[in-house]
Amino acid sequence: VEDRLIDYGAILIETPIMYTVKNKKLTAQTARFPARSYWVESGKDRYLLRYASDFLLFDLFSQMNLKPHYFPLRAYEFEQYDFRREQEGELSGLRRLRGFIMPDLHTLCKDLELSIDEFIKQYQLIKNLENDLGIKSFVIFRVTQEFYDENKKWIIDLIKSENHPALLEIWEDRYYYYILKLERNVLSAQDKSATLATNQIDVESSLDFLVDNDGVKRQKYNISFTDTDGQIKHPIILHNSPTGGLERVLWGLIESSIRNKDKLVPGFKTWISPIQVRIITVSDDQNEYAKKILSILNSEEFRADFDDREETVGKKIRQSEIEWIPYTVVIGKKELQNQSISIRKRLIGKPFGPKKQTCEQLNDVKLDKLLELLEEDTRNFPKYKLPIPFRNFSKRIYFRK
Repeated sequence: VEDRLIDYGAILIETPIMYTVKNKKLTAQTARFPARSYWVESGKDRYLLRYASDFLLFDLFSQMNLKPHYFPLRAYEFEQYDFRREQEGELSGLRRLRGFIMPDLHTLCKDLELSIDEFIKQYQLIKNLENDLGIKSFVIFRVTQEFYDENKKWIIDLIKSENHPALLEIWEDRYYYYILKLERNVLSAQDKSATLATNQIDVESSLDFLVDNDGVKRQKYNISFTDTDGQIKHPIILHNSPTGGLERVLWGLIESSIRNKDKLVPGFKTWISPIQVRIITVSDDQNEYAKKILSILNSEEFRADFDDREETVGKKIRQSEIEWIPYTVVIGKKELQNQSISIRKRLIGKPFGPKKQTCEQLNDVKLDKLLELLEEDTRNFPKYKLPIPFRNFSKRIYFRK
């Protein structure tokens, strides 16, 4: 995500996860969510565990000497962690937690026209990231009537580009700080919905003060710049979480696979799979050759392990199937003799054929063929090494039930 956003033009920032709330701007905002906040007391001081980076980032924006040619100004933070005091009954595995990791992008735009242009670009950015991850989501738009009437064409065009039904909610009046919000949601195997990526056009937070409908004056962040006409103006802010919380992304990947398991071959894309290659031998005679293949794959930073258990080939292949391993390498007498390998390539995300096949078989091929396939699957994606103790199946750590 970070690489994509650097290429997109974002600057990287980092805000504290814990801070005192003595600034009037911060006090006004945090007071709106008292039931969801975690507080830490140390001596006579009281500290807030952040539940988003917005507050400190917007305070930082308000101290900048902003100029018209800076816009759009994009600031990205990989928030590790955010804390929200969810109620006990609301907690649900990876779907809803009290502490989570959130990639977060905020963009200052000079005016509404630029914010619309930026919103459309970020819409495509989110779609590209979801495609990289292998997520299939559905779209929800929440919008004020006035904004929808003035921008109906491009909003409908975005919905049509999905080639899938979408939910459009139109408000008569603006109830929140935004005039338009995008949500990308996924459904679990039990038909429970959860939001992943979001984007909002915020027309309120950069103001100095805001007077509510009930006449209450509320402090905002006073983010401003002097335009070319000499007028002091307040930028529009886009709030974009390009993926949503990372834990919820994993939840979405797992649940989507299970939900569609009768139609599509379940699994994760190769670059994100915990184990990318599983090596299996027919007998102990091939073990040394298998270890050589294992060493080469891991030296190339592909996450490969060796099922060295005293089990039948059938049981080992079955275990690899259960774990949705993208590539299973089988080595027998012929492969040892020819210094080759046989590959079972999992057809992840592909529709099941008449015979319900989950794999494509490539028999008696050279190791270079596997390296070529792996490189193709992982090109332009990050690589992470598999720790040495996890490279032998027999050393895998299990937990008591």
